[in-house]
Amino acid sequence: MDYLSNLTIIIPTLNRHQYCLRGMKYWAKTSINVIYLDGSDTPIQNLSTANLSEKIKYIHLPVGLYERLNHAATLIKTEYTALLGDDEFFLTDAIEACVSRLEHASELVSCCGCALGFSVKDQRLLGFIQYPQLIGHSVSQDRPLDRIVFHMRNYVPSAIYGITRTSVWKEAINIVTKREFSAYAIGEIQFELAVLYFGKTEVVPQLMWLRSHENVANRGQSASLTPENSLV
Repeated sequence: MDYLSNLTIIIPTLNRHQYCLRGMKYWAKTSINVIYLDGSDTPIQNLSTANLSEKIKYIHLPVGLYERLNHAATLIKTEYTALLGDDEFFLTDAIEACVSRLEHASELVSCCGCALGFSVKDQRLLGFIQYPQLIGHSVSQDRPLDRIVFHMRNYVPSAIYGITRTSVWKEAINIVTKREFSAYAIGEIQFELAVLYFGKTEVVPQLMWLRSHENVANRGQSASLTPENSLV
């Protein structure tokens, strides 16, 4: 079974065309379905040079993040979905391990791998520990409330960038985008809580998420992505 072709990765982006093109070249080597949703004022001009595969869709949609995520939910046709930053990467062997777990464990609604941070300095690629709490993290309580309480007491973003069953991903995104609150990163928390309500999650013991520290976060005008609105 081709686990990769049964996954869609949603990548919102804003004013970082060079990273979109870099990512497109990476994903073109896989059979994964990738949808870029570009909120920039102007679209990528040299898109033809990226040699996009039919699996990669680029949509110029100059609206807010929540509107783009809502639109993304209408485009997904695969059984599994994931969200990813425009300057970051997933490793395909870990994606396959996650999808395999979901295929064989019906109680799981989302599965993630471990993370490694990276940056580029003086043309050197530097890696460092990122989210070590992901290692061995799983939320397996039977009751939704117990899962939510456990997860928030041991919080690490394990669902927002996990491989999630599309039906659950769409429900969670619908909850997040129904109303935007002026609290920093509240969308991430809402998504995590929604996923945990629907079922159990797990982190496989493989490196999956390459977390970029190359750029200052480009948050646009979203009140929910403004650090000054932090709750703590």
